[in-house]
Amino acid sequence: MATGLVEKLNNIGEKVIARSEENRALESEFSSLTSHKEETDSRSQSGLSSKQMICSTEDRILQNEQLGLFESIPLSNKDVYPTLLARLPIFMPMSRSKQKEFLDDDNYLHFSTPFGSGLRSGPLLTTRDEDTILALERLRSKQIHGQVENLPIKISKNLYNLDDSGKVRVDIVICTITMINEELGITDGGENYSDTLLSVRRLANTVIELTTNKKARYLGRCKEGGQFKLLDVRWREFDKDGLIFVQFSPVVTDWLTNEYTFMDWKTRKALGRNETAKALHRFLCTQPRSYKRNLNELAECIGLKDDNKRIKSRMSRACDALKIVGWLQDYGFEGTGRKIPYILMTER
Repeated sequence: MATGLVEKLNNIGEKVIARSEENRALESEFSSLTSHKEETDSRSQSGLSSKQMICSTEDRILQNEQLGLFESIPLSNKDVYPTLLARLPIFMPMSRSKQKEFLDDDNYLHFSTPFGSGLRSGPLLTTRDEDTILALERLRSKQIHGQVENLPIKISKNLYNLDDSGKVRVDIVICTITMINEELGITDGGENYSDTLLSVRRLANTVIELTTNKKARYLGRCKEGGQFKLLDVRWREFDKDGLIFVQFSPVVTDWLTNEYTFMDWKTRKALGRNETAKALHRFLCTQPRSYKRNLNELAECIGLKDDNKRIKSRMSRACDALKIVGWLQDYGFEGTGRKIPYILMTER
């Protein structure tokens, strides 16, 4: 009897082992099929070229427009920059680490200029980030007019005023990091690719609060308080190239449409890494060809922080750089910097 029981248990054990091996084989086969499918899906997705990704996104925008979610118009005037933004120290000619000295306890950067005052919250921005937003403005493709909930990237009704039809206008960009770098005149090599990607992220997380005497002119799209974002971003990253969808805020879009200055992009790129020269060039683009201004006021407008002598020295070198690239004809200073403040005179 004991022998029969042992044989019966052995038979059951063999069946269990056989079924276990069969299950493992099935699981292995299923896992192989699943991983193959995921690998195929991943390969087909990342195998899209930049042009294909952009065309696909543009097709979806067109489909939404045909559904009546919004209207769009193509953009052609791309060598422009918001005049007010060019006169404010949002993009400072100094490193991010140096900027920390000028932040308040809540990490806000406060500024006060003859053209407006306010604060910048979010990441610390430099002229390198201004290069990025200038490149994005040059890459704009369409302006969309629609209700905030129907925009490609939904925005808050609490920040922006609607027009008479209950809608807002936003400019959009569909591009890749490589396209931005090409516009900047740099390659994707070294840290350029990651630097530009991080720059776009910083721009998307920046909020500006502004007060100006010309509120209706410049801040008509803002709710009370004059707070707005520069832009919003949505992106998908592929192997080495990411598709970026940028939507400029209604305020910046309004400025790019109605309150803009022509920006000499060739000169801007020729200035290389000369931050002070870039900041000065940006500001002077908004002024007459013959221009003069109190040096300390000018320094406040471009975000240059230093003592009088060093400010004068840095401004002088910036003007020299602008002369070398052929944008500035001549410049000079009046005053002593003591009882009589320095005045910078420029001639284009």
